[in-house]
Amino acid sequence: MHKSVYTVDTITAGPVVLTCPASPHEGFEFIVVDVSGNFKITNCTINFNGLLFRGDPTLILNVGWTFIWMQFLSGQWLIKTLYTGATKK
Repeated sequence: MHKSVYTVDTITAGPVVLTCPASPHEGFEFIVVDVSGNFKITNCTINFNGLLFRGDPTLILNVGWTFIWMQFLSGQWLIKTLYTGATKK
């Protein structure tokens, strides 16, 4: 099982850099949605509501971004928890 790495559950200081494994397996990954609703994706390929995303290996959270914690289990991505980024530049 692979786990993504993140610094804190509720992001109150920043910028915060998130990293995750190169490819998804059983375990946890994450995606981030910015204030405009745009997806900011990790280095993993993520199946989100049937859509595949791929992005950068590291990510710096900005103010107002939402951190979506995902669990990859039995071939499916499940949304676990939502966090709101409150980072400072």
